[in-house]
Amino acid sequence: MKKLPVSIQTFKKITEGGYVYADKTKYVYDLARDEGAYFLSRPRRFGKSLLLSTFEALFSGAPDPDGPPQGLFADLWIGRELDYDFRQKYPVITLNMNLNSRTPNDLENALKDMLQTIVETHSLKITGSSPGGMLDNLITKLYKKHGTGVVVLIDEYDSPVSDNIDNFDLAETNSVILKNFYSNLKSCDKYLRFVFVTGVTRCAFMGLSAGLNHLADLTIDAKHAGICGFTRQELEDCFSDLLPELLRRMQDVGNMPHGATLEDMWREIGLWYDGYSWDGKTRLYNPYSLINLFLGDSFEPFWMNLDPSAKMLSEILANDPLAVTRDRFKDISTEEIGLAEVGSLGPVPALFQTGMLTIDKITYAANRSKLFTLRLPNEEVTPKFYAKFSSRLNEYFKTSPKSKKIDFYGIIKDKNAADLSILINSIFGSIP
Repeated sequence: MKKLPVSIQTFKKITEGGYVYADKTKYVYDLARDEGAYFLSRPRRFGKSLLLSTFEALFSGAPDPDGPPQGLFADLWIGRELDYDFRQKYPVITLNMNLNSRTPNDLENALKDMLQTIVETHSLKITGSSPGGMLDNLITKLYKKHGTGVVVLIDEYDSPVSDNIDNFDLAETNSVILKNFYSNLKSCDKYLRFVFVTGVTRCAFMGLSAGLNHLADLTIDAKHAGICGFTRQELEDCFSDLLPELLRRMQDVGNMPHGATLEDMWREIGLWYDGYSWDGKTRLYNPYSLINLFLGDSFEPFWMNLDPSAKMLSEILANDPLAVTRDRFKDISTEEIGLAEVGSLGPVPALFQTGMLTIDKITYAANRSKLFTLRLPNEEVTPKFYAKFSSRLNEYFKTSPKSKKIDFYGIIKDKNAADLSILINSIFGSIP
């Protein structure tokens, strides 16, 4: 039986170690065979880091000259595509932006240290006093040294901003540092073979698109809707051998009835962890929760326990505690679904991008522009979402009874029946 990759996000470790792996190499092949620069937004723990590690392994070339030319990919979909040259190597720069960003100086120093480590790995000497200048010089020298285009892979590009979303000044300052840093990717375009950037928020976040607006955004591109997460077929391919044992463990502890069948288990797994979609058609299971499910003996909100959108929800409720209950999750434009600015963070983009909401269906307006209908994805998310929202709403009423945002006492004093009706409906709308 395959082993379960708990907290393993390195493609080489997974393939060599015999761990469960949902074969996403068709997507990798389609993107990697041509020069390009791409961006992908997905929630935390949804497989972005493993995807980047797969690109890194592919562009680094076959590790064993005496082994099969496909190297680590010999048993995967891409290994059967004979038109891909697996022995072609490219210099790869991998940047994990989950850095110390508690102050702007911390962020700048962390960027410099990360780049310096890469420089030493390639036995280079570079110039440049700023992180952006160092990156520019590193790309240029790698291109000249190897005579091939450079591959740049950036994971969690928005982390220094989104991790500080509750501190507007720091988030804004960090965004300026990152924008100046990322702008070098555009200026070095002639030296680049491939660029792939991932994060939670989309490129509009805090003006970072000024440094990354040359990237093709794959976030809601139907062709790449299944690039992260498990489809039902992938779920069955990866976990069918493990399902009977999981069912037995659950029956032993009373979490599933003794008469339950394997099909009952598939159905329950779907209710809990299926339902994510980025095109309104392809339905995906949460990979983090699935792996933890098969390690245990009960259905738990594994991913929700990570509190993936705690800061964003806090920011929303601080600005407008009734924002979510008032907001209509249908007929949302492409611009609205992608907008995320610190200081004016709306509930729709924040909850969608963090995985609390997902695309239910896509329709088209009279001018043929896309309109999105969103919904809560599954039983893992729904109860904790409402519990979190309701508790914070109750806390708000206790601590801010005279707030101008919800002037409850003012409504009663003025005998304003219309506003009172809106308020009561909004409160009941937050109850599951």
